[in-house]
Amino acid sequence: MNIFGSFFLAAPVAILSVLAVPLLVLAYMKRRTEKQFTVSTLYLLKQIPQASLKRARIKLPLRFYLELLALLLLVLAATLPQQNNHSEKLNIVIDNSMSMVAAATLPIAASSAISSSISRLDEAITAANTVIGSFDGKISVYTTSPVLKPVSSAAVTIEEAKLLLKSISPTLSADNLSGDITVLADKAARGEKIVLFTDRELDTATPAPANLTIQKVGNPLANVAIVDMTVDSPEPDNSRTVKVEVVAGGAEKINARLQLYTFSAGRENSGYTGEIALDNTDLELITSQTTTAQFKVKQENLSDYLRVQLSTDDGGDSISADNSFITAVSGDALKILFISASTTNHGLERIPGTNVKNITPDEYSLMTAEQIAVFDAAIFYKWAPRYAPKKSSLFILPPVDGTLFPVKKLLGETSISSWTDAHPIVSYLRLQLMTLPSAEVLADLPWATSIVRCSEGPLFLASEIEGIRLAAAGFEILPFEGKKSPLSSILTLNTIRWLSQKNKLTASLAAEDTLLVKTGKSLIYPDSSRRTFPDSTRVSLSTPGIYQIDGSPLVVNILAEEESRTWENHRLGVIASDSADLAPEAKKEEKDNRWPPIIFLALAVLFLEHTVRPRLGGMAGGK
Repeated sequence: MNIFGSFFLAAPVAILSVLAVPLLVLAYMKRRTEKQFTVSTLYLLKQIPQASLKRARIKLPLRFYLELLALLLLVLAATLPQQNNHSEKLNIVIDNSMSMVAAATLPIAASSAISSSISRLDEAITAANTVIGSFDGKISVYTTSPVLKPVSSAAVTIEEAKLLLKSISPTLSADNLSGDITVLADKAARGEKIVLFTDRELDTATPAPANLTIQKVGNPLANVAIVDMTVDSPEPDNSRTVKVEVVAGGAEKINARLQLYTFSAGRENSGYTGEIALDNTDLELITSQTTTAQFKVKQENLSDYLRVQLSTDDGGDSISADNSFITAVSGDALKILFISASTTNHGLERIPGTNVKNITPDEYSLMTAEQIAVFDAAIFYKWAPRYAPKKSSLFILPPVDGTLFPVKKLLGETSISSWTDAHPIVSYLRLQLMTLPSAEVLADLPWATSIVRCSEGPLFLASEIEGIRLAAAGFEILPFEGKKSPLSSILTLNTIRWLSQKNKLTASLAAEDTLLVKTGKSLIYPDSSRRTFPDSTRVSLSTPGIYQIDGSPLVVNILAEEESRTWENHRLGVIASDSADLAPEAKKEEKDNRWPPIIFLALAVLFLEHTVRPRLGGMAGGK
């Protein structure tokens, strides 16, 4: 550790200030006191003792010493070494996202099963132990998934850091590694270093922070994964089409099999008991391509849920957790009326268990109340009628000149500052991860609740008057893309479910999403265990499967396709801030706080010398 690395002179001019000390001495020597004699003749001068004619011994007055003391104190304060309060520290960041469960050193191959017990995460932890073993200072340990967070609330010693590393386990989700590391590097203080252990390579296209080092672990590996499953609405012959999307890579071709099951899960049991095999199909998967398999099943053969299982005899499946997917089977489809000037419904047809009718504003104005009443909810996209509809409705980006949900201000890129956590519309959402390239700030309305806000005002409003529910989104939440945009998709599903007041739509949440469980409520986990919470608590849904809360099911799947692509070399873009390796607040040197009292003492000495100068002058023995 560099002991002097954090010290420097407060002002280079302080070195020159030291020259004032000899100047002060010379000034007083010039004013030395000698005894004077007045003689009329040279004869009398010869009679004066020769000792009196010799240079008198220098006698400096007491005031000289006070002035010298004050000067030395000022020089000391000016030259006092400044210590930056940010001591040298090491930040160890461990990527614990799902891709890190893959084997660490096996090459790409689909010829034999992957059985290595050493994962990329194991390799990362081993490498981190080596790095901290040679470090002399405080250490902070972070994990990256689902969001960057410290493993301990404070910096620790080497031995404590090793124990923290040993406690890290992988998640079954992705992370926001690029953005989180950029922020961490920007906030790091002088002397802090960041070492990231990950299976991704640094993207050299943009300059990275100087205080960041990336140690890559693992090699590309073959893998197969299910990335999505949907169930179409019933056809005239009462059959339904089940579509399963599978991705694979690492070998030119991989032979795999899909098995489709159906099962029920009661209020007290979330497990897969009573699974019935419906169908299976063999697939020949092409590397890096998405293959869609389809099953045709009769409605009467379906239970509450469908589960599909992927397997391969060729090996090359480096992650087994992404080989299963569950979806809810809805009965009668929700009828959604979509009003927009465009000819598309922006992906709403992809919502399982819905039947969407797309009409124009002119067509809507011609509809009767009876025709509108058959729909469960309406969605107005960039248009709104003058008066509130007699049907629960969502208004997406209401017009600026509208009267129902007036727009107060248009914004460019903005961030969400707060939200009403308990409202069902924002259930299961990590809104702090949501980025808004543009937004409309809505007017605060006395009859509506602000659900989502930015610093300028509300971005999402909701209200209920006489059984009619209305909601307005001042930012884009379409198109509905499912797993490709999970935050906006879940927000859309939550809103439609709340508007229709029906629980027909079961959201497919991502593993590691969080759920707000209110005081006294119980949560049933996929293994059928139950936990009751005495206080409102946010619970991480870390295990895929079916959860139950208040009789409502929640389906949790692994929705992290990029993490499943273990055969690819993923690039990590970390951008250095304008302040290079220092945040603006870190660039402000934190001065040694000992100099103010020294300055005060020096001024006190000068004041004392000035106050009692006549007396001190007399003690000096003359002018």
